[in-house]
Amino acid sequence: MLHKNCKNKKFKEIIEDPANKDAREKEIVTMLLHLSKFENQLKGIFTNLVQSKTQIWADDKQKATENMNEIAEYFSGNRNWGKANIDENYANWFRNVTNILEGLDFKHSTKTGRKIQ
Repeated sequence: MLHKNCKNKKFKEIIEDPANKDAREKEIVTMLLHLSKFENQLKGIFTNLVQSKTQIWADDKQKATENMNEIAEYFSGNRNWGKANIDENYANWFRNVTNILEGLDFKHSTKTGRKIQ
């Protein structure tokens, strides 16, 4: 199972040592079983992630637009967070960011990534 033409002498001795052949083979099989179990778990994680990425995108997009709207309201004087800072330029800028966020589309991820940067 292991490569017999190993360049590292220590590894080659371990692989070719006849005294440990049975124990070594059992350890290799055990390692392969653990590895296959890990691969299966990893596949499940990625499958769930791929299946839920559209919903995650939609939720995060909605939260971002809500936050930008709140900040725009704050700078326009409609929301009080303790101190009044009225600046219509900031309010308009955050409204513009909100419009940009609403225009982002998950289906065109390359284009969207460029717009975000």
